[in-house]
Amino acid sequence: MTKPQLTTIHKLFMRRGCDFVRKQYRALNTVVDWIVMLYIGVPGILLFARIYYSLWHEDLPTWLVQMPYSTVPSVMMGLILLGGGLTLFLEAADVLFLRQQQRWIKGLMLRGVLVSIMSQVLLLGAGVAVLLPLLQRIYEMNSTAVISLYLVTLGAKCIHMFLENLINIMLKGWKRWALLSLVTSILAAGYIAWTVNGTGYLGVVLLFCVVITIPLGWYRFNKKWCFEAEVREDERQKTKLTSLLLLGAVDRPSAVRSRPILFQHSNALLPSRSPETRVAELVVKSILRSKNALGYLLFTLLGFIGVQLPPAPINIVVYILLLFLLLHWMNSYRRYFFSRELMRILPLSSDMEFRSAIPTLRIMLFPAILCLSAGLGLSLLSGWGLLLSIPCAVLVTWWLGAAPWKVSSRRKI
Repeated sequence: MTKPQLTTIHKLFMRRGCDFVRKQYRALNTVVDWIVMLYIGVPGILLFARIYYSLWHEDLPTWLVQMPYSTVPSVMMGLILLGGGLTLFLEAADVLFLRQQQRWIKGLMLRGVLVSIMSQVLLLGAGVAVLLPLLQRIYEMNSTAVISLYLVTLGAKCIHMFLENLINIMLKGWKRWALLSLVTSILAAGYIAWTVNGTGYLGVVLLFCVVITIPLGWYRFNKKWCFEAEVREDERQKTKLTSLLLLGAVDRPSAVRSRPILFQHSNALLPSRSPETRVAELVVKSILRSKNALGYLLFTLLGFIGVQLPPAPINIVVYILLLFLLLHWMNSYRRYFFSRELMRILPLSSDMEFRSAIPTLRIMLFPAILCLSAGLGLSLLSGWGLLLSIPCAVLVTWWLGAAPWKVSSRRKI
């Protein structure tokens, strides 16, 4: 009687697995033109193959040779965190029948765990295969060290999958976020510390991973009275791709605030109270109160790091490109601000947009240019670069904020 029952469970699991694959394909099919992807994918594969061949058989660039080994565990930890979670293929309709049949439920869950682990085996294996030329040619790791890195990464991923699943079905709100952040931070710190200090004590580390994973799996399989939370978490894992594809298409409704977080009392930013200065303050406050403030912050931080990674004079070229990219972004937002219907209601003169352009751009550009100049100064002149970055940022901001209008006025002449 057991064999037909196991066969039935297997067929049910295969049907749900095929449904899951079809849903992922339909989600991709709504946003991807496969003919265009064919024209892009084939050259992309050939280009990747050529680069991968050069990493094995040609001289490596200097910036790649100088890359610290801490980059490798950071990349692998990124794969651990972003590589997907535990999918058990449970459905809400199972409450009608399968919930009463614990053998069926556990059979589905066991197969889901095996499929989730096998997908991580392939994903992490692909990550190690891509990094293999760097591991062997730059960091001089032998085959044993590479296999040790792969096995410990897989063990850390298994621990993270079970912990993430348990925390998400047991807790809600800020408690879930706080505990998940704490557990992830401890796991990342231990993994990176072991990787940076060498791949020794492999047996002890793997035994630790097994000792942690087996009780977590046993506890997860025997967890009761949370079937609805299990189904919700399983649906969240299944729809990750769909939510990622719709991330830019659907905006989250913003909370209604009686007062903004920044500049609640309409503070003055500049001592001058001329009309163009006041309009410039309105534009600056608008971008700092909107969602663009987060993008501005990320651009500044990534730019500060980005101008330090490549060697000179490439970092100078990167610095110049980032300056003009920032100028284009801020000027586009300024023009968008004046195109709103609210600005048409205000009693502004016809040339107010042009008169307020230079002070607006100078205020909006200065914080990011100061951070970019500090990063470039650190890369070129170390400590003295920080001191020189302040007058450099002032001069660059003063010129860049007025340069487009000077060029346009000369063309008119």
